[in-house]
Amino acid sequence: MTRMGKVAPMTEAEWVVLVCRLLNEFWQHSVSRTRIEAVAHKRLPYRFEIHSFTGVKPNPAPATSYQTDILILETHADGSWTPRIVIEGKLGKVTTHDALTYSAKAATHIQVHPYLRYGILIGSISSVPLRLFRHGAHFDFMITWKAEMPNAGEQHRFQEMMMEEVEASQQLQRFIEANRASDKYSMVRRKLVLSRSQLGGKS
Repeated sequence: MTRMGKVAPMTEAEWVVLVCRLLNEFWQHSVSRTRIEAVAHKRLPYRFEIHSFTGVKPNPAPATSYQTDILILETHADGSWTPRIVIEGKLGKVTTHDALTYSAKAATHIQVHPYLRYGILIGSISSVPLRLFRHGAHFDFMITWKAEMPNAGEQHRFQEMMMEEVEASQQLQRFIEANRASDKYSMVRRKLVLSRSQLGGKS
C-alpha cells in the first residue's frame, strides 16, 4: 500500500494476518492426527450468563465474546473444534495499560476455557518489557521479534513454542477430564523457560 509516493506502515491487523499465514504454512507440513489452524480476528466467548432454569436445566443467554488477534484451534474428525491458544499481537511499544488489559482478557477467557493457553507476541522490539512481566499475570508465554517478521532463529523458536503450547493445552484438558473420573494425577507443575535474545540460548 502506498500513500503519496510512500509505502504506508503495516497495521497491526495486517501484521496479525501475516503471522497466521506463517503459522499455517508451518502446520501444513507437520504431522498431526487433528488439524491445527491459526485464525486471525476470530471471536471467542469469555462469559456465559444463566437467565433462568427449566427444572434443573439452565437456560443460558447468548455468549459474550471478545475478538482475538490470533486464535489457534484444533479441528476434530467430527468437525467440532477446540480453542488451544490465544495470542495477543502487538507491534512496537507495550504500555502498562496494554499489559493490564490483555492480562484481564486472558483471565476471563481462561475461566470459560480452563485448558486454553494465552500469550503475547510483540514485533519490532528487542526484548520482553519488564512492565509486561510485572502486569501480565495471566500470560502463559511472552515472545518478541526484533523486526516485524522473524529471522530464522526467531521463527524456529516461535514454531517450536506453539507446538509445545498446543500440547500443553491438550494435556491440561486431559488433566481436567481425568480429575472428574477415577484416573487422577498426583503432580502439576508450571515450568519457567527464559531465552536470551542476543544468544538465542536458554538460561
